[in-house]
Amino acid sequence: MNIPLPSQHQAKEKSPAAYTRKIGSCMTYRSDIVWIDITDKSQDILTLIKTHKNIEYFPVCASKIDAVIGIAGARDYLQSRLETPPPNLQKILTKPLFIPESQTIEHTLELLNEHKANAACVIDEYGGIEGFVTKNGLLNSLFNRSVQTTSNTERQTATQADGSIIVNAQMSLDEVQALQLLEDMERSPAEEYYTLAGYLLAHFDAIPQPGDSIDTGSYICTVLSMNGQRIDQVAIKKKN
Repeated sequence: MNIPLPSQHQAKEKSPAAYTRKIGSCMTYRSDIVWIDITDKSQDILTLIKTHKNIEYFPVCASKIDAVIGIAGARDYLQSRLETPPPNLQKILTKPLFIPESQTIEHTLELLNEHKANAACVIDEYGGIEGFVTKNGLLNSLFNRSVQTTSNTERQTATQADGSIIVNAQMSLDEVQALQLLEDMERSPAEEYYTLAGYLLAHFDAIPQPGDSIDTGSYICTVLSMNGQRIDQVAIKKKN
């Protein structure tokens, strides 16, 4: 059974404040983007699509993630395979839309609508790829965020015997502070980070390793685990 997607109006009604947040708080991060190389063989692309059944759209690149040449829809590609002869990948690509990471979620949705696009690449100030978003993904994220219960947020945390709280580093800073953690955190408007992981990376001199920590003034944040170069779990402990 198909579950209807929330409309932009429904999502905004449910979560009006979230619309003013920067797009970086809702994007798939660069390290997690699943992309297709323009030279990939048809069978490899089919395997990729089947492996990632939850992904609707894929950036198509020329050898590297920063060389995006188009966007391929999974459904469009599968349908193209039924044609005789099937067209090459380039024929089904849509023009990529690039959105600065400084844009708000609301403006991003407006740009997607304006360009009749279903997905966009999020870029940094130098034009490098920072992330990837889809229209449906944004609407679902906003809608689902608004109906999350406290227990859903708590499932991303665990309290240890020493009083420290283990937190999923991909939680937004708003969610972390809603748990009454890191209340003393100073956030400059010029600093573009949206998650706990982003905040920590901005304050480490290099990619941290498990066991590395920072002192925020009232709290000690210790990295517990990494997923490649991405911070995975963090222990937050209030100082005595």
